[in-house]
Amino acid sequence: MSLVERNAEVAVLHGLFGDCLEARSRLAIISGDVATGKSSLLDAFERQAAESGAVVLNAVASSVETALPMGVLEQLFRSPEVPEAIAERAMKLLNARALTYPMRFRGLWDVLRDLTERRPVVISVDDVHHADEISLQCLLYLLRRLRSARLLTVLTVSPRSQAPNAPFQSEFLREPHSRQIRLGPLSPDGVEALIRLDLDAQTARLLAPAFHEASAGNPALVHALVDDYLAGPEFIAPELVAGGAFGRAVVGLLQRHEFPVLEVARAIGILNEPVPPSLIGRLLDIDAETAARAVGTLTSAGILDAGSFRHGAAQAAVVDSAPPDAPGVLHERAAEQLHSDGAAATDVAAHIVASNRHGAPWAIPVLREAAEQALTSDDLGTGIRYLRVAHQICRDRRERSAIAARLADLEWRVDPSVALRWVPEFSLAIQDGLLDGRDAGTPFMSLLWHGRVSEAVRMLDALGRGRPSAALPGDAGTAMDVIPRGSAWPTCIPSWRRTARRRTPPPPSARSRRRRPVPGRTRRRCSWPSCTAGTCAGRWSRRSGSWNAPA
Repeated sequence: MSLVERNAEVAVLHGLFGDCLEARSRLAIISGDVATGKSSLLDAFERQAAESGAVVLNAVASSVETALPMGVLEQLFRSPEVPEAIAERAMKLLNARALTYPMRFRGLWDVLRDLTERRPVVISVDDVHHADEISLQCLLYLLRRLRSARLLTVLTVSPRSQAPNAPFQSEFLREPHSRQIRLGPLSPDGVEALIRLDLDAQTARLLAPAFHEASAGNPALVHALVDDYLAGPEFIAPELVAGGAFGRAVVGLLQRHEFPVLEVARAIGILNEPVPPSLIGRLLDIDAETAARAVGTLTSAGILDAGSFRHGAAQAAVVDSAPPDAPGVLHERAAEQLHSDGAAATDVAAHIVASNRHGAPWAIPVLREAAEQALTSDDLGTGIRYLRVAHQICRDRRERSAIAARLADLEWRVDPSVALRWVPEFSLAIQDGLLDGRDAGTPFMSLLWHGRVSEAVRMLDALGRGRPSAALPGDAGTAMDVIPRGSAWPTCIPSWRRTARRRTPPPPSARSRRRRPVPGRTRRRCSWPSCTAGTCAGRWSRRSGSWNAPA
């Protein structure tokens, strides 16, 4: 990775190397967030030091080798630039199991002192926070006893690391001849300069603002955005550049962090909203302090901004990297925790629906309450979605019928034809005495709307049988329960009932056939419920031989 906006840091390292040439041992500690260019800066300095005649002993610590004793020391003395005789002496000491560690440290001190008397020596350890404890103890031993030698030690460390060897890392900072170098994110001008390494100046100037916003100045993410731009179409808006390379870079960056940074990022991405650290801790079975520290790391790395992802492509990539069942489990646990905390029904219901796991008995009343709250905000789609889930998971037939009645009423407002699908369930519920006439209003009106009068009358008959106490003629008492208040009830409903029982309607009388229309006068029609269309089309059609639906 090319160095951009790192001239000041390179100058500091050169100054420390100059002190080293004068037999004044120095220590440099390069810190910064993951993928901010620590390793690139270290590699560049190693090459420059080697060109200046120094012997470079380098090692890269790894989290998988933290428990390997003397793993870093072995890498250092196996470096290619170490003279063969020196390397053999060092390896004999490292492999001498009969010697105690202090005795081996003493022998390595003799080896390193002899090497510094011949040539300047640079010891570099990348990701020292992953180094094993024995190697760190030995490095501290050597630094404290070689303060007047031609030795420069350069370490890179993550400032938010919670590694077990953290106490040893703090010992390096106490060294009087140490110098800490902090790497920050690139500025907008730095991002533009980095883009110019691969693209022309005009394109770099155009892309720099959007790239800086998406990457937060992280060099690795800027390079990934450039790769996506080069792989995309010739003309593409800067804000639409982020693609597969950017997503992989974000996930790779998070995987390099310690637990639970990646897990917290996945939780925030899946829940798709800022989540308090206390809730994150309960969702992931970690303490709130650890969760807050992980959120701070994500914010410092530029992944989060005010608790949310800075870029949708980063969020999508992090969510896709989670196990298949992770979203459902996380939403289920979020619903349980929010419900136990007494959160608003709308907040809980959103997680219930997203989890696809609805086994809790408290979920149904929460969904119904959240649906009614959504309707007060004129959010009809959300209310329907919550009631559909409540109807799906409800096992009590009476409550299920009541939910279906409310759901049919809402769906009627969106599309009257959709409400017809509830007719079979309502008919069965009416027969079993689980539904009264008022709840059957919507499917009844839907049947009339579509001209299916016979089925509407049969529904009235079923309601009448379920209420033998109705005393009004023609089951008018039941009918008044079915039709919503404020609606005009058809005055001809008894005749409809009689007509619907026949297979064919009575033929028109001779008098009616001889009747001719009078100009300016419309035919008389029966009253029609105002909630259906405001006019009635319940008249007989000679041509089709059936009742016409309203226009």
